[in-house]
Amino acid sequence: MIADKKILAIFNMYDAEGIADEYVFYLLDAMNSYVDDLVIVCNGILRDEFYERFSIYTDDILIRKNIGYDSGAYKDVLVNFIGWEKVCEYDSLIFFNNTFFGPIYPFDKMFNEMQNKNLDFWGITKQKPLNKGAWGYIIEHLQAYFLFVNSRLLHNNDFKKFWKEQNGAIDNYKDAVFQFELRFTQWFSQRGYRWDSYIDYPFYMECNDIKKNFTQIYHVNYQFIKEKHCPVLKRKVFSFINIDYDMNEDVKLVLQYITQYTEYDINLIWNNILRTQDMAEVQQVLHLNFVIPNNKNVPCFEKIENAIVFFFIGNLHEWDSARLKTLKKIAANITICICILDDFINNEQYNIIKDFLPECHIKYFGSDKNRYIEKYIGLVHKEFGCCKYIGIVHDYNYEKYDNMLVSFSYLKKVLHILSEDKRIDFLAAYIRQRDKYVMLSETAVSLTYDLWCRRDFFVSLLSDDVECSFVEILKKRKRCFGIIQTTAYAVDYMMEKWKKVESELKTTSPNKDIDCISDLKLELVLANVKKVRQRFSRLYIYGKGYFGKKFSQLMEREQIEYTGFIVSQKEQDDVLLYGHKIYEVAEIDFEASIGIVLAIQDPAVKKMIKELLTAKKFGSENLFVAI
Repeated sequence: MIADKKILAIFNMYDAEGIADEYVFYLLDAMNSYVDDLVIVCNGILRDEFYERFSIYTDDILIRKNIGYDSGAYKDVLVNFIGWEKVCEYDSLIFFNNTFFGPIYPFDKMFNEMQNKNLDFWGITKQKPLNKGAWGYIIEHLQAYFLFVNSRLLHNNDFKKFWKEQNGAIDNYKDAVFQFELRFTQWFSQRGYRWDSYIDYPFYMECNDIKKNFTQIYHVNYQFIKEKHCPVLKRKVFSFINIDYDMNEDVKLVLQYITQYTEYDINLIWNNILRTQDMAEVQQVLHLNFVIPNNKNVPCFEKIENAIVFFFIGNLHEWDSARLKTLKKIAANITICICILDDFINNEQYNIIKDFLPECHIKYFGSDKNRYIEKYIGLVHKEFGCCKYIGIVHDYNYEKYDNMLVSFSYLKKVLHILSEDKRIDFLAAYIRQRDKYVMLSETAVSLTYDLWCRRDFFVSLLSDDVECSFVEILKKRKRCFGIIQTTAYAVDYMMEKWKKVESELKTTSPNKDIDCISDLKLELVLANVKKVRQRFSRLYIYGKGYFGKKFSQLMEREQIEYTGFIVSQKEQDDVLLYGHKIYEVAEIDFEASIGIVLAIQDPAVKKMIKELLTAKKFGSENLFVAI
């Protein structure tokens, strides 16, 4: 407990599945040491088993409709659930929610330090003023995931007045930020109440040029936690992909630091990430991209005994002596099981392969190309039980199986990654088909993508439903994966990409200033739209924020005609923008002759809009993602 203070805490949580992961109970255990009474309020659903666990901490548990975000929940508790008379019995009040992991360090230092300051309210972190693109100007404010209110403010009528005026039915995230988080700091600050944040880092927070400020809580967690001992980490950083600022290296560094130098159980973070986050986003955020040197001159003095490669041959007609020699060389390094459909057994080319590769195991997989997952797993169990690592390779993906079976030294490095980082369940290779590079970008990976994985992960894929294909099995599971490629392949890829970018820029943007990567993306998308504009009877820009406005200006510059703007839900004054009509999505007839430029940056909003367009059977070939 905090000396000489009677403290009430209100904890709000939301989970789409009604689940409270272990990090929530770790947080509540820590907070229990500092508060006298706790109210838990859940927006939406809560499963019975978690209600029972919450009841260990308090009898005051409120399950309410998912309305109003945090502010709606807090207002409901203050006004209706416990009432102002009860609230006034306390010296201090804490608002906090389940959008962060912690405490990474004990809260003792934070509470002791902040109680020694003469403040009326405080938080853990604050945001300096910035111009946030489509969101416009953001004032300096405390971030509302944790707010501590002291007696002078708590017992003043201003506090009641704030909550009386507070909108308890906010229905979108942007309004939740502007109408509660920003408003809370501004409203009380204007009335003379003193406030500050626990984390004060002038080096990252003070900037005279608002355009150069940024959202610190997303980009400098490593410095906050390492150097300032910030006790929390926001969950949202694991879905925030933005290479314009920090190349997303911050999150990987902070996870490594927490693991090595703090007592916080990193499993609390990972278990929540694996359940709630899109693994393709996590792969990018954590930089799980491995460019591996390939030294073909390193001699092979040993055979890799704890791994096997299943090499699936789907097209015998494309096999030649170069392929056979490459596979024979690889077979000297690692056990290879060649998998062939029954249809090829009497094929002349098959007999040549069989005679040339006597060191390889050969297995027949029936005639169903989509059902060989059970065969793979059966072989792992019966004949290759000692193998810890499994590779899946298809003959149609590579000329020389780049990024999977290049050399002995390459194989050793790939398996080293899997052995060292137990969080990565599999490593998928970049592939190139018909001279085009294809990057694995979805969580559900099919075996048409070649991959390396650990044996336990591979065996676990076989569900009770034996009729389920491998693709369907993977779609049901969320697994952390990485991407592998050789240095030569990576350089080749980057050179090809750069030549394309350079060519596009020379064509579309001669003498144009490119300030950041987002500007470059807009210019490239603009070039594509310009090429195909004649295909569409109408062309719309989805989004009227910063990037929507910017893209419309680029279209005006290039004299590309467009019909207007689309928004998910119109506001009262949404009529015209730059002389073009603003339409609500419900007003649009999504026929095949219209094109849409999606100019939205927020990943969650972008994903929601894509799902909406898919539901309306809007063709992906008519959609241009601008940012």
